[in-house]
Amino acid sequence: MRIGSVYADDRPHVIRDIWMWTSQRDMAELLRRAVQVEGIRFAIVYGGSNNPNSCLELASAGDILGFVPQDDVMEYLDDLPAAIVARHETTVWQALDKGTGHTLKLGGRDGCG
Repeated sequence: MRIGSVYADDRPHVIRDIWMWTSQRDMAELLRRAVQVEGIRFAIVYGGSNNPNSCLELASAGDILGFVPQDDVMEYLDDLPAAIVARHETTVWQALDKGTGHTLKLGGRDGCG
């Protein structure tokens, strides 16, 4: 399981978190589903909260584990500096291979990993 950023205060902090943040509630649910799933011997899944324009391929957790994030990073954007939010809005990611996490950066300057 590949996961995004999880923090004790349960909120995103930096630009990378806009793409990779995982709430504590979503992390707990993702882990619960991974432990309880039947019929899967091996899978690579990427987990995170609802992070529009994520640089991670998050659909695999939904497809394989039935995971649907409950929390949304967009609710916290007002708490981040405007310059960070502006950089996020100019970066576009596209997942190249489902379930592998390979990404292609189409625009913008900041990296995901």
